[in-house]
Amino acid sequence: MTDLHERIALLRTTIGIRVPVVGWNRQVTPESVRHFAAGIGDDSPRWARDGRVPPTYLYSCSSVGRADDASTPSPASCLAGYAALWRGDRWTFHSAVEVDRRVTTTVELSAVEVRSSRRRGEVVELEELFRHHDDTGTLLAECRKRTMRFPRGDRAGTADSAPPAFGEPPTYRPEDIDALMRESLRENIPGPRATLGPDVRTGDGLGTLVKGPLTVTSIIAWLLGWGSPLVLTDRCAHRLWSADPATRLFGEHGYPDTAEAGHWDTSIARQNGLTRGYDFGAQRISWLAQLVTDWCGDAGRIVELDTDLLAPNLIGDVTRIGGEVCAVHDDGRVECEVTARNQRDETTASARVVVRRRSTDSGEFSG
Repeated sequence: MTDLHERIALLRTTIGIRVPVVGWNRQVTPESVRHFAAGIGDDSPRWARDGRVPPTYLYSCSSVGRADDASTPSPASCLAGYAALWRGDRWTFHSAVEVDRRVTTTVELSAVEVRSSRRRGEVVELEELFRHHDDTGTLLAECRKRTMRFPRGDRAGTADSAPPAFGEPPTYRPEDIDALMRESLRENIPGPRATLGPDVRTGDGLGTLVKGPLTVTSIIAWLLGWGSPLVLTDRCAHRLWSADPATRLFGEHGYPDTAEAGHWDTSIARQNGLTRGYDFGAQRISWLAQLVTDWCGDAGRIVELDTDLLAPNLIGDVTRIGGEVCAVHDDGRVECEVTARNQRDETTASARVVVRRRSTDSGEFSG
């Protein structure tokens, strides 16, 4: 099936059909929570006590992909030969995730659109709806994931591809890295840290969070906590490639690999239209959430997280995340705006985040 319109027609027949999804983590354990938090560089001690779980931990409960016996074709199989880039997610968190619960996940395709792009030709925009339940049947969260799919090919060096600023990775002096480390550890930030308090007001800052420079090690750390359907080796990889040859790509020296290698292998990244390796969309979205969980601590929890990924975050890039309160509601909800910018002062991601405050009287979340 080579005609794009035929592929799209097949995809659209699957809209609204729920299929099970397999996660890297299926049982919420203290160890898996610790691994996930470490994978996003979040060393908050609360993830190791009292059964607290980072909200975006649920990414790890759907990361391996559709079950082998799924009844409908996946977007990846319908769009074989197409690269995928994460565009953003809209999370609604209904209930807190609890340690020792099992999590089951389903996904359904909810929208398919085709548009023309000067840089990438015909682009397919997909939206998928993930639902996460625990073993009591409680709906934990829903996530609307948006991806962009386009024909794979080396466009990184063409005039209509990535801007020249993306060409060469940035370089840093040891003193630059030392300054970044001090900033990350908040040694050079005067005054007390911003926190969610009872007198929170519109315009209050959320503090800052520094990530990077992004390295291959950063990406490996993320994968150790999140998992992946395509980080495979030896017989497991050979079985995948035998069943689905389109998942096998070749790097500069002829080594076979999967599309996931584009995150760290420059030659495969170029086949995805980027000049070098790059982060995972869910990784950066989890960073945006971390700024807010750092700020609100146990005084609140995230109930909505609506994100847009606006530009690539490439190996070597530094990301600074900041935000402020944009609305305070009488029902206990606090709305925040969060922005991520790189060392070129480009906005690479943004989010609208809603936090529900914990009642100072009952200890329960208001609303």
